[in-house]
Amino acid sequence: MKAMIQTLFYLTVLSLFVAACGNTTPSVEYYTLSPMQLSADQNSQMLKYKQALIGIGPIRVPEYLESSRIVTRSSPNKLKINEYHRWGGSLEDELLRTISENISLLMGSEKVVVYPWKRSIKPDFHIQISFKTLEAIPGEKAVLRASWIVNGPNAGNKARVNHSKFEKNIKSSNIEMIVAAKSQLIKRLSHEIVKSLNASEIVTK
Repeated sequence: MKAMIQTLFYLTVLSLFVAACGNTTPSVEYYTLSPMQLSADQNSQMLKYKQALIGIGPIRVPEYLESSRIVTRSSPNKLKINEYHRWGGSLEDELLRTISENISLLMGSEKVVVYPWKRSIKPDFHIQISFKTLEAIPGEKAVLRASWIVNGPNAGNKARVNHSKFEKNIKSSNIEMIVAAKSQLIKRLSHEIVKSLNASEIVTK
């Protein structure tokens, strides 16, 4: 009888151990946007205002994207919050860091500051960006829509709100691939902002 009780006890402990192993919580994975890279034979886009001080920010995103958890869209009216796939920092900070690095690289200049800066700093150009969306439908596409303003020292009433929309096809539902696609969309937005910075209608000297 004692042997039977011991056997039942060990079987119970073993079943609890197996159940615990089967219910192991997945580990959380963290992601960051990646800034663009220029090859050695590529020149910076903007030489005209290379010595100008560029201020970037603030950057705003929709409330549903403020979560540290990465958001994907499963249908036009349904979002999925990925509990185990998260940004390494806030999405606003990720965007601010990536865009500032991209613009610095494209301009061939380190004279880029990010919001908030000290009151004593007076940027020659001030870029503000409001993201309407930056999301993906896994296995289909990633989408970026944003409005942005470039204010310059002589812009006056010529400063205007610009609107950008970019899409990139995604064949995978892998979150890392989705984040990489978003980085590519940010690269395209950075190119467009630098092009505007160099446009004659923004600043006339």
